[in-house]
Amino acid sequence: MFKNYLTTALNNLVGNKLYSGINITGLAFGLAASILIALYVLDETSYDQHWESANRIYRVNTSAWSAGSGFVPSAYAAIPVMPALQDFFPEAIETGTRVMAFDSEITIGNQRFEEGVPRVDRGFLDMFELELLAGSLADALAEPGKVGLRADVAQRFFGAGNSLAEVIGQVLTISYNGVVRDYQVAAVYRFPAGNTVLDLPMLTLLDTSVLPPMYSNWGARTTNSYVQLLPDADAATLTADLMRFSDQNVDISSMQAGPDIRPSDRMRFELQNISAIHLNSAFDDSRAGGNRTVVIAFTAIAVLVLLIGTINFTILSTAKATQRAREVALRKTVGAGRLELIGQFLGESFFTVLPAMLVACVLVELLLPVFEAMVGKSLQISWFAPDTLLALGLVHILVSLLGGLYPAFLLSHFRPATTLKATRLSESKGSLSLRNLLIVFQFGVSIALIIATGVIYTQVRYAMNRDPGFNRENVLVIDSLIERAEVNDRKETLKTQLLDLSAVTSATLSTHQPTQKLGLGNITSRYTASGEGSDAQVITTLGIDPDFFSTYQTEIVAGRGFSAALDQSAEIFPQQPGGPPPSKVVINVSASRLLGFASPEAAINSQIRFTGPVTREVHDLTIIGVAADTNFYSMNAIPRAEVYSFSPGFTDVLGVRFEGNAQAILTQVTEVWRSVMGDAELSSSFVAQNMEAEFAQERVEAQLLISFSLLAIVIACLGLYGSASFSMDRRTKEIGIRKVMGAEVREIITLLLWQFSKPVLFANAIAWPLAAWAMLTWLQRFPYQIDALV
Repeated sequence: MFKNYLTTALNNLVGNKLYSGINITGLAFGLAASILIALYVLDETSYDQHWESANRIYRVNTSAWSAGSGFVPSAYAAIPVMPALQDFFPEAIETGTRVMAFDSEITIGNQRFEEGVPRVDRGFLDMFELELLAGSLADALAEPGKVGLRADVAQRFFGAGNSLAEVIGQVLTISYNGVVRDYQVAAVYRFPAGNTVLDLPMLTLLDTSVLPPMYSNWGARTTNSYVQLLPDADAATLTADLMRFSDQNVDISSMQAGPDIRPSDRMRFELQNISAIHLNSAFDDSRAGGNRTVVIAFTAIAVLVLLIGTINFTILSTAKATQRAREVALRKTVGAGRLELIGQFLGESFFTVLPAMLVACVLVELLLPVFEAMVGKSLQISWFAPDTLLALGLVHILVSLLGGLYPAFLLSHFRPATTLKATRLSESKGSLSLRNLLIVFQFGVSIALIIATGVIYTQVRYAMNRDPGFNRENVLVIDSLIERAEVNDRKETLKTQLLDLSAVTSATLSTHQPTQKLGLGNITSRYTASGEGSDAQVITTLGIDPDFFSTYQTEIVAGRGFSAALDQSAEIFPQQPGGPPPSKVVINVSASRLLGFASPEAAINSQIRFTGPVTREVHDLTIIGVAADTNFYSMNAIPRAEVYSFSPGFTDVLGVRFEGNAQAILTQVTEVWRSVMGDAELSSSFVAQNMEAEFAQERVEAQLLISFSLLAIVIACLGLYGSASFSMDRRTKEIGIRKVMGAEVREIITLLLWQFSKPVLFANAIAWPLAAWAMLTWLQRFPYQIDALV
């Protein structure tokens, strides 16, 4: 019997090439797309799941209050937070560590490298299991003069020809912010297999005793702090008590809070499980995390595309049912039971899905490099791993059941007497209605995906091309200047020599660059003419030189910008103690509103009072100009209030405006850099490219949606074509009679087109409102939105 069923299934596949081709093609592409998306989703959801105590490790996030913005979240916490939490919750916290990273210059003999140097507490080794390759990790964190290196960094520093054991005991010099210190390599390690949010190319002990006083300030959020809870501790209970912790521990004196203001009114804390960090990146102001909404959306797309391919099988099987009615009737006549027939047709379904699954695996291998390039990830699949085989087997069974269950019940339901004596085999209304319903679903999903693709593509283009308030074109930025003393001392010389290049039109030194993520800035408050101050406002402070506004081509809407001749004594942050007191600042339009001025013009020559973040020194400042608002830090955020100070000594970024070819100017800048800075590594980028990179995630979403939308449409059209072909076969005599009765070809074509177009029209009526609602929800992530759907 099994051989007979197998022969019948094979004959049906070979004898109905159109039916088989559409089924296998649709299923294969649907399965391939689903497998690719599944690889992406599994990779995104696997972050930090591999740590032994992952369910007990939490990052301490901070939200600090900012006037006009409310509580601003950050993944960083101040240095005192973690030890204070351990002291406050000894019954709940087992251990903790802070991770404080500095981009530093590393010297080994005549070689120089730029590398992030994370400082951690000894508790780090109790929380995260690193794989030791040489030396001792305990020794690396035993004292400040020791360091551990990740294996790839060790080979880069000391050459791939040296064994890792030979690296132990080597000495390297680390320079940061003018502080130079020798470190001895005590360990070489690598991270265990698995994705992680931790980026630790090196490890050395965090020695808080040598840090400047500003780092002890509760408002200076400089570390990623992690705590590991005891096995019986409840994170929800601890979280509920964090307000009390804040009120009893946080020092908010630097925030100029009044006597009635509680610390928890200015600073709050939240625990976030380490495995949830990557996909819940609202706090991540330092790294580009994933997006849980995107992962859920792509998972839904994978299911829908696979479902569309499976629906093709159901549509074509129900359409073909009438052609197999006599076969079923004859089998029943010779004794076949209904369960046997259901088993036969489900077996045929399994047999049809098998070649589709094999073709899908081949497609995945062929398309995986293209898909990796689209999502910017390296994805791997081991086809013969037990987990993979089990997953593919389950999908095979599920697709076979979904695609074959209804046709099996439909075909096995035919009654032999009725079927064999019928002169014409007609399709039941229920079968026809189901097929039309499935076609509506197919095209509804496809149309919704196309709408979503159009909205995302249009919004990303709009956000990228919107005027940021400054000219981002033809600007090269050189950063990390202040982190190396010898480079910092020569940055004015570098600027002067770059201005001698014919292609360079202007240059400026500043503390920040476009797209740079920031935490809260310094504290500024406006005072009235009588000397009575208003509430203190937290405002970002940028240090700039007199050429900042002209280089970035930002409009001064009132007053003037800084002048090298007039404002040398205006420096808020003098390089030497006892330097000239600050006196003048420029603010932007948002700051003028926040400080209570009726208009930008009203702010000119008014005074505000600046309080230093560390020394708490108070200085009265005169506003000499008001600049236009800009999206300097992000095109995805509304402009923030900003105060611009004359602070060339503390600038970290050199912005260079040029004319002509970008690569040519980069070559010229590199030559000037080498002549001024020697063999120090150049860190540079183009502002326009940096701003485009801000929308990398949205571009990935758009590319994937375009690809899968087109695929869904193709699969849906294949199903509609197959259904139409079978319908035409059944209506051949009807068409012949219509022509005999005088119907023209045009009329027949119109009749058939209307019949096949009705499900598509219904699909449009359903898809447009649902897609519009989904896209309006998605657009809420942007402060500036297209209005086509509103």
